[in-house]
Amino acid sequence: GKSYDNQLPVHSMSLGSLVEDCHALIDYTRARFDTQKVFLVGHSDGTQIGLLTAHRYPELIHAYVGVAQVINDYEQQKISYDFVVEEAEKSGDMTKQNAIEAIGPPPYDSPQQMFEIARYIGQYGGFIHESPIKKMGLLWLGYLTSPEYSFVEALNTMRGKGLNFTQDARWEEIKRIDFTEEIQSIEIPIYFVMGKYDMITPLVLVEEFYENLKAESGKQLFILENSAHFPSTEDKESYEDILINVVLPESQENDGGK
Repeated sequence: GKSYDNQLPVHSMSLGSLVEDCHALIDYTRARFDTQKVFLVGHSDGTQIGLLTAHRYPELIHAYVGVAQVINDYEQQKISYDFVVEEAEKSGDMTKQNAIEAIGPPPYDSPQQMFEIARYIGQYGGFIHESPIKKMGLLWLGYLTSPEYSFVEALNTMRGKGLNFTQDARWEEIKRIDFTEEIQSIEIPIYFVMGKYDMITPLVLVEEFYENLKAESGKQLFILENSAHFPSTEDKESYEDILINVVLPESQENDGGK
């Protein structure tokens, strides 16, 4: 949304380039606020960039927080597809069952097929678990009223302009993402915050990754009971409590209060 520019060269939209952009932003932030390290939080697709940045540049980061963490794109799409098939069968709605069957299981040739499955995930509570219209409204209101977004940037975000552009540009790369192969250990404190009902980035893949991850500075997995893909909005108080009363003091203690 905010950084969307349809004039960007498609070839520049790689995970490696995005990680280096994040690295540059971290250095800018460190200089501006005269600090040695920053906290890094990623959500959903942003966790691809966040986790890899934290892995490559641990000396610059107090701690990493992955919210709705992506682990293996193909595997999560398979789980998501099986979920909507099962929910459609439970509902007895043949129209939806036929539509989902027409889309078919992954791998998908384009992100548009994934977005179609995501639409059904939303209908079955795996995107926003409760009161989706109200909570999506709150998300959009946040974009429209944020001093960090212009009106046009907010509209582009709400319309998915940047998301669609990035997914189209990176689709073949996204389908190959598998952090279970690339990252087996990490040097900094790491926290995962997952919604119990999330079927966009299913919890089971994060649980498996978490169990196998070697984290010498500590790791924690938080499962928020009242949310799906947006725990920071759906379970706001619990999410903020984790950041303020767990991540902040534990990471500062680990860094010797720096």
